Amino acid sequence: MQPRVILALRALIATMLLLLLVAQVIAVPFVAASFADDYPDFAYLMAPGIVAAIVLILCVQLVFVCVWKLLTLVQRERIFSSDAFRYVDVDTVQLGSVSATGFDAAGNAPQVVSATSMAADTVFVRTLSGDLQLGTAVSSTSGADLVAAARFQNVGGGSLSGAPWRVWANTWVGETRGGLAGSGPLPNLYNCAYLGLCTVSVTPGDNHFIYAQQPVATVVANNATRPFGFPNPLLTYSITGLI
Repeated sequence: MQPRVILALRALIATMLLLLLVAQVIAVPFVAASFADDYPDFAYLMAPGIVAAIVLILCVQLVFVCVWKLLTLVQRERIFSSDAFRYVDVDTVQLGSVSATGFDAAGNAPQVVSATSMAADTVFVRTLSGDLQLGTAVSSTSGADLVAAARFQNVGGGSLSGAPWRVWANTWVGETRGGLAGSGPLPNLYNCAYLGLCTVSVTPGDNHFIYAQQPVATVVANNATRPFGFPNPLLTYSITGLI
C-alpha cells in the first residue's frame, strides 16, 4: 500500500475519532436532554440512553483503533509476516506437527503441505485451562513464553531453542519435561503466576520453569531417648516436600 494512502486513511481515522469524541461529550447529552424536555413522560430513559449511546460509540472507536494498528503493520510490511506467533486456547493445547492438503495449480493435483517445527521472532502460547503439551521443536529469536493453566507436558521430547524461554505452569506435580532444563543460578522459580502474584524476580537472560505453586519442606525430628548420665544417641530427622 502506498504511503500516501496510509497517511490519508490515518487522517480519516483521526478525524472520525475526533468527531466521535465530540458526539460522546457534547452531542449525545444534548440530544438526550432535548428529548427529555420534549417528551417528559420518557425522561427516565435519559440516563440509560446516554450510557447506551456512549458505549456504542466506544465500540466504533475501538474498531478504528484496530484499523489504525493494521495500517501500522501494513506500513512496516509485517501484516503477513511470521515475526510473532501468539495463541491463546481455552483448554488443553498441543504444539505439534501439522499437515494440510492444498492444491498445486501447476501440477493440477492435490498437494500435502506440512510443518514439523515452529520458528518466529517471539512465541506466545497459553492455555486458560488444562495442560500445555509440547510435541515439536520451537525456536525464537526474541523469546518464547509457554503458559499452561495446569501442567507442562513434553512427552514427545520437543525442544525449545534460540532466545531465552519461559515455561509457566500452575504446578510441577505430574509434569513431564522431556529433557528440558532451565538455566542460570535459579532455573526453577516458585510462587510466581503469569500476570498474577509473583514474589520472585525472573531474570530475562535465562531459561526458566516458573510455577504458581510453592513447595513446602517439612522437617521432622525423630524421637530419641537416653538414660540419665549416658551420652546423647544419634539424632536423626526426615525431610519431606523437597523437589
